[in-house]
Amino acid sequence: MDDIFGSFFGGGGGGFGGGGRGNHGFHEEEEKAPDMFETTDVITLDLGSVFKFYRRQEIWVLYFFDAKKKECQDFKEEYSALADKLYGIIKVGAIDCKNEEELCEEFSIYDNPQVMIYSENYGDDGERFRGKMQQGPIANAAAKKMQSFVSFVSDGNYLSFVDRERMEKNKVLLFTDKKSTPAVFKALSKKYLGKLIFGEVRKSDTDLCEKFGITVFPTIMALTDPDNHAGEAYSADFKVDQL
Repeated sequence: MDDIFGSFFGGGGGGFGGGGRGNHGFHEEEEKAPDMFETTDVITLDLGSVFKFYRRQEIWVLYFFDAKKKECQDFKEEYSALADKLYGIIKVGAIDCKNEEELCEEFSIYDNPQVMIYSENYGDDGERFRGKMQQGPIANAAAKKMQSFVSFVSDGNYLSFVDRERMEKNKVLLFTDKKSTPAVFKALSKKYLGKLIFGEVRKSDTDLCEKFGITVFPTIMALTDPDNHAGEAYSADFKVDQL
């Protein structure tokens, strides 16, 4: 038997478990690179944990990378900051295609690095992000895919807004100087759908802002006496869990 195996693997001797030349035919499996995002808010996915993505109910941003590439190592801090910024709002994940080649092929990813953005729809094949590889542009692109249950409120339609399910649901207003709804407010409107009613007032609506005494933007206010334009303003950090 030693001779037979020796002829297969480059020479005789050594036996089944011996240290002869016969063992030179075996190649040691390449050691996997450590998790580059281990101490961050980035969700590292592999074949054993990808179910988190497939069962999604939120927007996902996925970074397909190779931890051994310098450009990926240089992007680590920026992407980690994105995960911190979007924590509790949008899921930020990553797949190391050097370690998880089979999984990347399942996503039809054959070149890296690249960032893909996926909607809540589990059948969505995703959209490749082609802007600047910075947290701001990536966050904005992902936020555009979010569902929003926020009503536009002005001085002209304010009364109809407060009359909506007046006795059943409390109202929350965001006073903002931005042209688009912030991702954190969209997330709140979805999280509390059916429990609270969310509205958004632009800074340009000076009459309504003046009636509420709003001078700082953004301000989030829970209405306590809608008819008299009174409410309780939120003054802490704009983090979705604290809000």
